[in-house]
Amino acid sequence: MNIPNVINILGRRYKVIFHEEEKSGNNHLGTHWGAYTTIYLNKIQDRQSMESSLIHEIIEAINFQA
Repeated sequence: MNIPNVINILGRRYKVIFHEEEKSGNNHLGTHWGAYTTIYLNKIQDRQSMESSLIHEIIEAINFQA
């Protein structure tokens, strides 16, 4: 799967941003920020885990908008 930089979820455009693990030890694989229509994915995870994280965050975005 090619992970896009922008994804349309229920008519809203979400930016997909890749980040590195925070120095604080926060090891979130993905985060959804509905108010900012942004999904963050941790780029240190392997490709399969990143795809699963994206699907999870898309579900979170759908729940946020419902």
